[in-house]
Amino acid sequence: MAAFEVASQLEARERDAPRDPGRAVSDGGWDALPKAVREHQTLIKANPFKIESYKALRKIYMDLRQYDKAWCVCATLSFLKKADPEEQQFYEQYRQKGFVRAKQRPHR
Repeated sequence: MAAFEVASQLEARERDAPRDPGRAVSDGGWDALPKAVREHQTLIKANPFKIESYKALRKIYMDLRQYDKAWCVCATLSFLKKADPEEQQFYEQYRQKGFVRAKQRPHR
């Protein structure tokens, strides 16, 4: 009975503890990056204003050379007014200037 209680407490503590996807990356190296991306996406889904996860995702995408995804994260940070100067510069550098003109009318 005592072992069951201890196991139950450990499980509850693990469930309630904040996740640290950054630790997963440092523990697992390059193979852990896709898991870290999924973890940060889960955290953002739960709290869309979790700025630390956006910043971690941008760094991971840059490390993986997935520049389009990194740019999208920088655009989000810029929209939220939370981009640092480097993120803002990356966003501005590749942002399309002006409006995008439609090439043809949509079909109905």
